[in-house]
Amino acid sequence: MKTHHPLYILILASASCFAQFTNDMNFTDIYGNTINPVSILNEGKHIYLDFFSTSCSVCNSVASEVANAYEYYGSNNENIFFLGVDYNSSISDC
Repeated sequence: MKTHHPLYILILASASCFAQFTNDMNFTDIYGNTINPVSILNEGKHIYLDFFSTSCSVCNSVASEVANAYEYYGSNNENIFFLGVDYNSSISDC
């Protein structure tokens, strides 16, 4: 069984690389706008999905890099749409 362990990790890691969205799955941004991931994907864009918390030190350590990538790749006006889902944070914290 030990010889299969790396194989199971590889399968789990590759299976979790693709998010699936439904037509009725919507998110609300900090400004109250509704965001539908399926419509973004139908436009031919890619989605960078980031789950984070403002109280997470690891999340905070990469936040500036995510912000730089957001600006570099067109601030959601080009081919990549950045979508962050926070856990237990206030709008002012975000």
